Amino acid sequence: MYHFATLFDKNYLTRGLALYYSMQEHIESFTLYVLALDQKVVDYIENSKAENLKAIKLSDVENKYPELLEAKNNRSAVEYYFTLSPVLPLYMIETFPEIDFITTLDADIFFFSNPKPVFDEFKNYSILITKHDFADNLKHLEINGKYNVSFQSFKNNKEGLSCLYKWKNQCIDWCYDRIESNRFADQKYLDRWTANYKNVMVLAGKGAGIAPWNISKYQIYKQNGSTYCNNNKLIFYHFHGLRYINRRLLSHSLVIYKVKLNKHIKNYIYGKYIKSLSRLNKKIKTDDQNIKRINKTYSKKDLKNLIIFDYTFFNFFNLKIINIHLEQIYNVIRHRFFKYTIFLPVLVVKRILLKKD
Repeated sequence: MYHFATLFDKNYLTRGLALYYSMQEHIESFTLYVLALDQKVVDYIENSKAENLKAIKLSDVENKYPELLEAKNNRSAVEYYFTLSPVLPLYMIETFPEIDFITTLDADIFFFSNPKPVFDEFKNYSILITKHDFADNLKHLEINGKYNVSFQSFKNNKEGLSCLYKWKNQCIDWCYDRIESNRFADQKYLDRWTANYKNVMVLAGKGAGIAPWNISKYQIYKQNGSTYCNNNKLIFYHFHGLRYINRRLLSHSLVIYKVKLNKHIKNYIYGKYIKSLSRLNKKIKTDDQNIKRINKTYSKKDLKNLIIFDYTFFNFFNLKIINIHLEQIYNVIRHRFFKYTIFLPVLVVKRILLKKD
């Protein structure tokens, strides 16, 4: 039996459920605990009556660790969510002592195969962390941290608990969305863990920890119905940066990480996830704009810039995912438009005037 924990609010409910259903498909025996950041998530999970999906109320966690309330008042909502990263696994181990190890993960992760190979290797360790494993042209981003707080495991033992206690205290003291004194949010603290603790497993490659910042390192292909990264089955993918612009249009943000999108990444990875989200969005109304670090609504100008100059996906009735990038077409049309509406008439008038002279 594997024990997982994540956290999200109503605006990420469909992503959390997509995670859960992907686990249902690929993991034989597990429980997913959800730290519900609002009542809607609590109600939905309790009404679902799923035996292996459990809601944890935020108030219960805050009552157990009252020092959280002071932190809650001196940072933004997203920074507070970062602060909860070490608190959630510690709460799980202290509240449910029968758990031998807990794995916490982001709600926008999606499983493509069984994580058993990861956990089989973890048997010899106390702590697991996921390396960013940046592509070569993105190594400069390590200034934000060598590791990504997206998938991590902690044993219910002396070393696992020691690590969680220290990380919790660090995050309650300082956990902000900026780089300051060799700190960044919840994740740069992890840079020192391999030196400070003996039994730390670093997860990188082998089909796990795949994300926008490293996918360009891999050849993606399908074989016998499974998606592969190089020679390994894709275990899970972190859909960081994927945002709905409207019901059918999504910004995937891969351009930020200099990813050359191909049909395999689009169809085998993003296509499957987007179709899963689309089915859930039909049942549950959400607004994932609210989960962004800076709340934003898209103006007509924003939409134009996204569609023309950025790279976006269009979900065609959940049948086909179409990649849209119109900058080259736009430039051609704009050039011809000005040529025939401004320059040509000016040239004609000029010639007429010259003839009169």
